[in-house]
Amino acid sequence: METNFVLRNAIRIFQNEYIGHPERDYTGEINWITVLLMNQALREEWQREPFFQGIVPHYSSFQNINPRYVINDPAVLRANRLPQNVIDTNNPWGPCFMRALQAAVEEFVNINLNQSQIQASVGALVGNNDNYAVTLIESENPIERVSYFVNRPADVVNDALQRLGYENIQIQNNQVSRHTGALPANIDLTVRHIRTSNGQHFQLGSHSGALLWEPYNPAAHINEQSVLNYRLIRFTITN
Repeated sequence: METNFVLRNAIRIFQNEYIGHPERDYTGEINWITVLLMNQALREEWQREPFFQGIVPHYSSFQNINPRYVINDPAVLRANRLPQNVIDTNNPWGPCFMRALQAAVEEFVNINLNQSQIQASVGALVGNNDNYAVTLIESENPIERVSYFVNRPADVVNDALQRLGYENIQIQNNQVSRHTGALPANIDLTVRHIRTSNGQHFQLGSHSGALLWEPYNPAAHINEQSVLNYRLIRFTITN
């Protein structure tokens, strides 16, 4: 299991700022680290971080915590994640790749986009020519009708990061690379490109390629036959 982004961000704050500025009031940072340490998995990860060895976290109650710093249960987060259907209710099969890329950001930063944010993203990214990150193309598949062809996957990911307020995260090398065969170890998440009984489809996958979240609702309509390839996603946290 890779260290959760919020915990990595806590480490970054303390390493870069706290040691060199003992005069500053870090109550807020300590409080939100307290929030995320209420999660058992993150407590275990905290204990494995050499920087925090010997630091005993306290579990006090407090108010006005930024929701960005609250760790959501990943299973609950996925269950409440908006499906690709909300992007185009008249053509729900079309935008699976776009929504899976957004979901990779949601998974990584532990917050879901809301419907207004998703619709704003569609307005900014989707159009009828290749100047847009996502191009609308008439599909020969009668089920899909219109395909949301993603020209620039990194633009979709970076747009979601900015809408959720994470300007200090980037896609590594500004790309989402395509991969077949055994997956490398240094990735955060994948987008699974699969073959189905109705054509092709995209899903959010873990760093090992396992299915994490199905963008289409209801998921039972997806009949996976094989994995064609993976899109590899690596995030970089900047100071």
